[in-house]
Amino acid sequence: MSAQRFRLVAVSDNRGDAARIERVAMEAAEGGLAAICLREPDMPARRLGQLIQRLADQLRPMGVSVLVSDRIDVAIASGADGAQLGFRAVPLEEARRMAPRPFLIGISAHEGDDLAELARLGADYAFLGPLFDTPSKRGWRNAMGIEKVEAAAASGVLPVLAIGGIELGTARGLARGRLAGMAVVRAIFESENPRRAAQALLAEAAS
Repeated sequence: MSAQRFRLVAVSDNRGDAARIERVAMEAAEGGLAAICLREPDMPARRLGQLIQRLADQLRPMGVSVLVSDRIDVAIASGADGAQLGFRAVPLEEARRMAPRPFLIGISAHEGDDLAELARLGADYAFLGPLFDTPSKRGWRNAMGIEKVEAAAASGVLPVLAIGGIELGTARGLARGRLAGMAVVRAIFESENPRRAAQALLAEAAS
């Protein structure tokens, strides 16, 4: 298992609706989704663990990985493929000790010049952004822009997935450079047709 194949990752939006997450993930998987990242900090651990197990059973045969945002203890105990660490998570070094490879550990980065250090500490890939303006980061993080994100990816230190403000109309050409892929929230989870949304995003990124 390698983060290099994560062309499109859908990140859930903390609504706590397990049935909705399963439906969206399955439909998007039919459209080419590579991984689902469960960003559900408020979901009870037992319920999250059950969701991880159900998704893994359904999605792994389709070649889709299951990642968990921050909650690495639940991710490991429930058999997820990896964890995505943000500011709420345990430190990267500790996470790597808790979870030997092939368990994947991703890290959320906002600069791009620290990838070598993150790789040394045990990261397997990085979400880098926000690429574009996005409501969830407005007033907290400025958009990095494509040139800075592409430059970080071109270093080859870690697989880089762009995140932040990526949707139809902004994804054009993202797959033509050195990016390993892209991570989206609203573009999949607020879509009326997640399968079609995933297909369209991947097509636009390759155009």
